[in-house]
Amino acid sequence: MSTLFWIALWALCVNLTGLLPLNWLHRLLGRSLALSFPFVLYLVGRDFGLLWMLFGVFMAVSLFRRPLVEAYKDIMTKLRGPYEPDK
Repeated sequence: MSTLFWIALWALCVNLTGLLPLNWLHRLLGRSLALSFPFVLYLVGRDFGLLWMLFGVFMAVSLFRRPLVEAYKDIMTKLRGPYEPDK
């Protein structure tokens, strides 16, 4: 199958997932799409070149900015512990 087909299918799935209400299904589909994005980036890099793959990386960071921030906060909370203000 064509690379453009996979890109269009992935983009359609992302947009349809974005229309879902925030619940367990939305999070499950969002995570699976985020995990499948490196495959799409590989196809773009293979067929269109490194510059377009770099644009794809910027797009992914923009698209998944909130989940990336939340994942960063979760990781930092696990490393440092919960925030406790000075008394």
